[in-house]
Amino acid sequence: MTINAPPQVSSIEDVHPDWDSYASMFELLEAAGAGYVKVIPASANHEARGKAPAGKAWQESPFSADQVKSHFRRGGNVGLLCGHNRLIVIDADAKTPQTTAAAVLTAWPALAGTLTIVRATAPERAKFVIRIIDGDPLPASKSYDGLDILAAKRQAVIAGTHAGDAAKGVS
Repeated sequence: MTINAPPQVSSIEDVHPDWDSYASMFELLEAAGAGYVKVIPASANHEARGKAPAGKAWQESPFSADQVKSHFRRGGNVGLLCGHNRLIVIDADAKTPQTTAAAVLTAWPALAGTLTIVRATAPERAKFVIRIIDGDPLPASKSYDGLDILAAKRQAVIAGTHAGDAAKGVS
């Protein structure tokens, strides 16, 4: 498979957020032992651009934040390897009124204290990163209508540009 490089621009910030804008998120995740996935750039000629992992065996070979930094600076997205060191993601896609970020927070108020990732153009959607307590079993990955539990062998895009949309940010 051939992946098109991002367009040439005077500064990567013209098409992609700055790595430093994610520094606090990566510091928190690094402290929690996060593993990362290189994700195909949103500008690539690929049907799952901006969301699909780049490369093979990504579930078994997570990258560190330092290792994904150059990929990100070239326009690639970064995913969190779910299940790694017991970190999972609850992804509220707002496909129904019950699966908006606000509705999920109402149903599970403890999520208000978690790392939350949103897109500026889709504030009704959010990814909540949580750690499963040692000794508790990891949940299975499940998809509901607009709510995904992303656990072992899954990834969630946490930094970069959504295809045809705005950059993700942290709240």
